[in-house]
Amino acid sequence: RMTVNLKFRQLAKLDIASSVIRLILTAGLASLGEGPMALVIPVASSTVVELIYCTFRGGMTWTNYRWIGMGVREMAKLMALPLAIAALFSLNSQVNFVVVKLVVPLATVGVFYFAFQLASQPSALLSSALTNVFAPLVAPSAVIRSVRRR
Repeated sequence: RMTVNLKFRQLAKLDIASSVIRLILTAGLASLGEGPMALVIPVASSTVVELIYCTFRGGMTWTNYRWIGMGVREMAKLMALPLAIAALFSLNSQVNFVVVKLVVPLATVGVFYFAFQLASQPSALLSSALTNVFAPLVAPSAVIRSVRRR
């Protein structure tokens, strides 16, 4: 909702807060010896922060959840390319661990994964910011195309 309403300043604050919380929790929990939980808890915590922030700043009401009438096939056509791109990016970021796992011991893969998570936070923040900027540009045109087809 904030993206469609072009609330970039609020979204930037949310992205920065989520990234900082993830980074601090990951480093803190790892230094306390929490092992794999140092990678799980920060992701869950940042999701909770986003939920709380969006609940109070998003301005959503129950009427915003009404069905706009687009069929499943129409939605699938609109979502095919973005979904394919997201899947490729996801595979690209995870394939490194499959390759590394074949070459080095499993404990080393954990260290590599932890370092990757810390190093990827700036790029995650940038990609999130770009998504929040470009999504509002795409959303209105997708809705307009769907209405024109009727």
